[in-house]
This record gives sequence, C-alpha cells and structure tokens, in this order.
Amino acid sequence: MYIILFELKNLLIIGRLSSIINFMVTILFGIACIAFTIFACLPMGLNWGENVLFVLKGAAPVIAVFIGIVAILLGIADLRDRQEAKREELEMLNEK
Repeated sequence: MYIILFELKNLLIIGRLSSIINFMVTILFGIACIAFTIFACLPMGLNWGENVLFVLKGAAPVIAVFIGIVAILLGIADLRDRQEAKREELEMLNEK
C-alpha cells in the first residue's frame, strides 16, 4: 500500500515538473521568436525592415476588419450577460 502511494506521489511531482518545463519552453520559444524578429528587421541583421512594413501596410485593413468583428462579438456577449444577470436578479427577488 505504501509503495503505491509513494509511486503516485512521485508521478504527481513529475507531472508538475513537466508542466513547469513545458511552460518554460513556451516562454523561451516566444522570446526566441521576438529576438529573431528584431534581428531580422535591423539593418545590420537581415534588413527585412522595409519588407515587414510593406506587409503590415497591406494587412492593416484586414486586421482592422478582424478586430472590428471581435469587438462586435464581445459587445453582443456583454449585452447577453447583462440581460441574464438582470433576469437572475429578478428571479431572486421574486423568490424572496
């Protein structure tokens, strides 16, 4: 019985460590991507700065449309949440 509990405890510790390691790898990967992007845009690096600006200028209207759609969906969800909260509040007042 004690051996089984000891093994379960070790598995839980290993599981926590692996999730921490995965989190650290994710953070390090994100930092590496940002560093590469900065290096690529610098004149002494890959000198992609002008190309990046060209792509961003072309993608700006598309990005604006997506941001607008997300804002509309968030607004609708907020209105629904407010209506449901009012409905629940009225139900609580009616029950008392």
